[in-house]
Amino acid sequence: GPFSAVDWAAARASVAELVAEEGAVAAPPLLSLAISRALCYANRLRRDKDQPSLPARVLVVSASDRASDLGAQGTALTSAAFAAKSAGLPLDCLSLGPEASAVLRQACILTGGKHQALPLVSQSYPLAEVLAPLLLFHFLPGLAARKELAVVEDVQTLAAVCSCHGEAREIAYMCSCCLAIYCSGSRAICTVCRTRFRPSDDLDPPLLELDLAEVASFSTTIRGR
Repeated sequence: GPFSAVDWAAARASVAELVAEEGAVAAPPLLSLAISRALCYANRLRRDKDQPSLPARVLVVSASDRASDLGAQGTALTSAAFAAKSAGLPLDCLSLGPEASAVLRQACILTGGKHQALPLVSQSYPLAEVLAPLLLFHFLPGLAARKELAVVEDVQTLAAVCSCHGEAREIAYMCSCCLAIYCSGSRAICTVCRTRFRPSDDLDPPLLELDLAEVASFSTTIRGR
């Protein structure tokens, strides 16, 4: 076959060495920027080859420690995910860290891609033995072939993730300009787009501070008019 001449032992070792490289990034990666560049590259290939429907995919290998990782890039990643969905370009992710990033998992779900978690801390086999087979089985097949594979589905959740802590929230506050999500409404300025959105306490006082008798009198006056 076409793969009979492949040295699989060397291939597995090379893939594992590439993924497990330490010190390659000294700061949190600008993943939203990297995905945007990948979208631009795919779009350029489609134009150069005059094939608007040329299949393309993006694979991200993540090593996040917590689900809140990349929370500060939540708005940018969501925008990149919607752009990838419009371009018909699925986003796949292989998570090797102790806990998968919630924002990155949601980006994969939005684009119709695949998210696979493989925590290294819970693996009893060496990385070189499991990484290459996992990439070939889960990420090499196209979207149509994946539907025929009997695999365990990853966690499917689209809960809102706040930009301040990167945590999933059932009830949150949203900036009306950039749609950034926050845990509370105590911020005066949006940290993403720098828009002021905190209402005045005089115009919108808490319910506990209202004089109920005064409110009842005001309501009676309104009905009388």
